Amino acid sequence: RAVSYGNKIDVDDIDLIEYFGEDDKTKLIIMYLEGLKPGRGRLFIEKAKKVVQQKPIIIYKAGKTARGSVAAASHTAALAGNYELYKAAIKQAGLIEAESFDEIMDLSKILLTQPLMKGDRVYVVTDAGGVGVMLTDALTMQGFTLPRTPDDLKKELREILPPHCIVENPIDLTGDADDKRYIDVLEKLLPRDDVDAVVVVALPQIPGLKGELFDYMVEAKTKYSKPMIVIMIGSHEAEKYGKFLEEKGIPVFESPERAARALKALYTYSLIRGVVSKK
Repeated sequence: RAVSYGNKIDVDDIDLIEYFGEDDKTKLIIMYLEGLKPGRGRLFIEKAKKVVQQKPIIIYKAGKTARGSVAAASHTAALAGNYELYKAAIKQAGLIEAESFDEIMDLSKILLTQPLMKGDRVYVVTDAGGVGVMLTDALTMQGFTLPRTPDDLKKELREILPPHCIVENPIDLTGDADDKRYIDVLEKLLPRDDVDAVVVVALPQIPGLKGELFDYMVEAKTKYSKPMIVIMIGSHEAEKYGKFLEEKGIPVFESPERAARALKALYTYSLIRGVVSKK
């Protein structure tokens, strides 16, 4: 469902949050906000706090800059106000803020498809070492922990992987990886209680990937109920397999940075819902 409510003469943001919050068919709310009516800020926070305990709310706050505020005023006569105040209110209300239109789409697909996270420990499995390093930086900058691979897991991985593969997190299967190599590693990671999410980097143009990995991931999504997302870079094969995975509820991203930001949104919402375990 979508509502364009113009200048909010009779229906405003709070009315719609309440309505969609009570609608069982609505699983996620996306808001574009230029400004709130005078005197409605406290009620907005109160209503949003209740709704986010049932479903996530993504918000895009327009009019962040002085010039943007002028544009908002000429557009709908909205008082965009001080962005820092709005940012504090957004955080207090438990909303997930998107910084761009693309990010709205990224956050939507991860929040709609993935189970909540129980912690911040993320493992990376990749067939491209450089992308694995980029992703390590991106995840770390978002506040995630990329644990060193514990000794028991290292032993298990060394038993199933060729000696040239890297078993330290990020786990690098190298460019000669095939479906089985990925599947064997994921079968070691996904059941573990000390793994809170897995990011799979797959360059599907390498000869060893024939599609079995992606069929497995669809099955594993239900079997393990653990956040699992994919970074896929390439052309025809990436488009084909990416479409397949997204149709099955596994989000695919085109860059490490977008994947890390989306996963951070999932973690933030997991904190809001109170499911993150204390260390």
